[in-house]
Amino acid sequence: MEERTMPVDQPVVQQQTVTVPQGYNGIVVRLQGHTWVSVSTDTHQLVHNQSPDPVIAFSLAPGTYVVRTDGTIESLATESFRQEPSLFEQLRQGTPAFLALTSDAPDRHVVDGIGEVTADGTSYCTIAVQKMDLNGVAVSESEHKDELFLRTTGGVIMDDKGEQRIRSLTLQSGRAAFRLISELSPKIVTVSVFSRDPLLSKAEIQIEFV
Repeated sequence: MEERTMPVDQPVVQQQTVTVPQGYNGIVVRLQGHTWVSVSTDTHQLVHNQSPDPVIAFSLAPGTYVVRTDGTIESLATESFRQEPSLFEQLRQGTPAFLALTSDAPDRHVVDGIGEVTADGTSYCTIAVQKMDLNGVAVSESEHKDELFLRTTGGVIMDDKGEQRIRSLTLQSGRAAFRLISELSPKIVTVSVFSRDPLLSKAEIQIEFV
């Protein structure tokens, strides 16, 4: 278990690495004294859950992840939440993948790196979506044109040119982008991107209006 020391006026972030083996598809984290918990790979954050619940489960593909929280990790266990499909089913359904979200927010919080946009109702950031295979390699073949659905807990989602509001978009060769317009009031919002395809994992990113 590794701890990272923060400035005295910020919570101490505790982190722990966990490997989900083949045949398993998730982890269960038991926590104490926390307000959030996140799961990341070596390259990007997959999910940031702002919940004080003492037990939180995450569905994850086999691989190695880093769990972080502002509280205490009491235990961390891998789980098999459902029966794994047979090899025939895997070949029939396709290859599992996940979505990576990044933003070009002009500022970043000094502690957790969350992107910051001015809370004036007109400023925005562009959020890029990239489809990735389970090895973290970008998928760019032309046939990857998945339809994705968008939600946010605040602000306004528009197309990448800022011309119209949207609720969904389609990947082009595994890529897509859209804008998040700020609100007038300061707040942290969570943007979710998901698909009908059960093999394509949901992704979230947080943006703060300041």
